[in-house]
Amino acid sequence: MGGPDFIYLDWVTFAVNNTGTDPWNQVFYWGDDTTANNGSIPDSFATDGDGELDNELIPTSYLYGTPPYQTGILITIPPAFRPYRYVLISAPVSCGDPAEIDAIQTLP
Repeated sequence: MGGPDFIYLDWVTFAVNNTGTDPWNQVFYWGDDTTANNGSIPDSFATDGDGELDNELIPTSYLYGTPPYQTGILITIPPAFRPYRYVLISAPVSCGDPAEIDAIQTLP
C-alpha cells in the first residue's frame, strides 16, 4: 500500500513457466540490486545509493497507467519464456514482510 501519490514496493520476485513445475523463468526481482530485472521501474530507484529497498517509496508518477489509476509496473515476458500458463510470486527469504500484490493484468 501507500498513499494517493506513491506505493511502497516490497521485495518481490515474479517467475513464469508453462507447466507449473521447475524450471521457473524469473522476469522481475525487486531486491537484488540488479536493474536488468525491474520491469518499468526506473533504474534511478535502484542506483540511488541505497539499492533496492524493501518497501521502497515509488511515486505514482513513475508507474504505469493513467491518473488516477497510475499504479502499475510493466513486466516484459521475453519470447523465450512464452507461452506461459503459471506465474509464481514470492518474497525473498531476507525480507521482513510478505509481498503484497493487488492485481495482475496481461496486456497484448
